[in-house]
Amino acid sequence: MKIRLFCLVILGFAFVLMSPLMVFGHSYVSESVPEDGAEVDVVEEINLTFNAGIENVSTATVIGEQGEIDGRVEVNSPVLTIYFDEALPPGSYEVQWQALGEDTHTTEGILSFHVAETEEEVEIVEETIEEVPNQAIEEEADQENEGVIEQEEITEELFEEDEVGESKEDGNFAILFIGLAVLVAIIVIVLLTKRRRS
Repeated sequence: MKIRLFCLVILGFAFVLMSPLMVFGHSYVSESVPEDGAEVDVVEEINLTFNAGIENVSTATVIGEQGEIDGRVEVNSPVLTIYFDEALPPGSYEVQWQALGEDTHTTEGILSFHVAETEEEVEIVEETIEEVPNQAIEEEADQENEGVIEQEEITEELFEEDEVGESKEDGNFAILFIGLAVLVAIIVIVLLTKRRRS
């Protein structure tokens, strides 16, 4: 009886010791750059370090606010690296990884991080916001100036037309006056001629 009890204790103790080995024998991410939940300024690549060896077929996908991000995955066990053609723009990202461990077991997981806007990007955004109303004000001022110029041109045209009309009227009045003067002169001459004959 004591021997059986002793054997059971030994077996139970061995199982307890072997359980962590069985669990941790699978490949999981033990470290990442950027870290899970971190806020960073620049991300040009992502490194996932596993607690056990992984096969080359292991992969990962990066999801941004606009959808899936193109990246090149390279595996150098136990590290999986995702390379990008250019630094990721500001925003929130999620890394969905799937790994095939050297023990032939498949594991998967998700980690996330956030790329913050740099001071230069914030300044550019602020300048853009300031430029938009300024441009609108300038365009409105230009339109008003164009309206004033058009109004001035119309006024000048009307003034010129008035001057031309007045000139024509003055010319007509001069012709009429000359005609009347000639008519009066003719009448005077005719009357003088009649008197002389009488």
